[in-house]
Amino acid sequence: MAPAPASYHGVFPYLVLFEPIRVLGLDLEPVRASSAEPPFDRILPAFRDLRGEPIRAATCFTLRAEPGAETAAARLVQDLVALLGYLLLDPEHPASSPVAENLAAWLFQPMQDRPGAFVAMPNFARHLTFDPREQAIFPPTADLPALQDHINPDAPALTLMEDPAWTQPASGKARARVLLAMYWYSRTFTTDPLDDDRTKIVHMATAFEVLLQFGMERAKRKSLQGELQKLLGEDPLLAEWASQFYESRSEIVHRGWTADLLFQHPLATRAHTSLVNSGQRILRIATEAELRQRAGGPLARELPGLFYRRFVQPDLEPNEARLTRLDAWKRLRGRAAREFLNLIGQLGFTDASGSVAAVAKVGRRLVRYFMKTCEIDSAGHGLLRRVIQADGDPRRLVEVYRELQAAVREGEIAPCPVSGAGDLHLWRTERAVRHFAAYVQQVVPVMVAARGGAAAPARQGT
Repeated sequence: MAPAPASYHGVFPYLVLFEPIRVLGLDLEPVRASSAEPPFDRILPAFRDLRGEPIRAATCFTLRAEPGAETAAARLVQDLVALLGYLLLDPEHPASSPVAENLAAWLFQPMQDRPGAFVAMPNFARHLTFDPREQAIFPPTADLPALQDHINPDAPALTLMEDPAWTQPASGKARARVLLAMYWYSRTFTTDPLDDDRTKIVHMATAFEVLLQFGMERAKRKSLQGELQKLLGEDPLLAEWASQFYESRSEIVHRGWTADLLFQHPLATRAHTSLVNSGQRILRIATEAELRQRAGGPLARELPGLFYRRFVQPDLEPNEARLTRLDAWKRLRGRAAREFLNLIGQLGFTDASGSVAAVAKVGRRLVRYFMKTCEIDSAGHGLLRRVIQADGDPRRLVEVYRELQAAVREGEIAPCPVSGAGDLHLWRTERAVRHFAAYVQQVVPVMVAARGGAAAPARQGT
């Protein structure tokens, strides 16, 4: 009689999906501990949350493997974790994104000679004897919360991995290469204190080398530039980024240290954006370009370059250049006004380039536009006038924008369109004000500290 297939019961204890979804042939199900079916009803209470209490929910799946196919099953789990990392780990929204540790997968197989106990396999990498009646499993890091998240079923990485161009046997090596690049990408989102930004740059460089297949060449810097431009189009700024990224990677690998963890725009007075964060975003687009081009289609070559130019290239521009452009804006009507508000939204919280005077000046222009296009009560007008009247004193500037942010958040300033304003997108205006208020609070103190004292007062005017 042939041996029966082995069943492995998988758990992502610190990731709770909002709805069931099928990924790489595995059905991922959100499960509440209070209503879990066997054997998950015994497994889930053994995992602990930050308070040491049993977790309330998790994402579960069951994997069946034929005898002798255990290695393939382990590879499937590794590929699943890598693809989930690409789908969920989001450099655009780090505050709401999971981290790599949220994707820790545990596999359990009942022990035949010890009823109630399991062989536990974290990430299918080790085999541990585990009895949930006597043992507990705690978060991999002390500050890791369980996170709820959603996988877009129409995400290109998910749908394209199921395209015949990627599932046929002839594409096996290419598929494995892309998933391996996704794995190294995921490693750059770890919160492990041993993996600082230097280590993450090395992981990111490995992901690029795997994805773009230039790891064996000597001139890696030129190879990265050339391969990225094949996928995303010719762009001097992208070439400059690749050069700086690989120079930092080489210093880390060969010297163990580099002071250059930020990208410096050629026209900027200082470096301004993280090489890790920008690398994560560029790698995501390059990966999608690789997926699309093998699958084909009319937009296979155009879309990745468009995404790069629209979403990544602007972030390689420092805030000081944006402030200069905002200050020079000639008119705030119709499309020009919307572009002005969109550019406000591109001011980054980790970039302290520019001056306090420039920040105050742009803020006055934004608030005057807010007042002009929105109906606001007298109390709100008083607060907005105090914002306009704030000069370049950094402490006062932070105080008034903190008041403004609280007023908008708590509904004390709840504007509605001015009659006849025309072509008005109120949500854009309010969102720009909220963003700018938070930007001032985050960046102005850093500007002052970087210059070793108070900034000069700003000139009045728009």
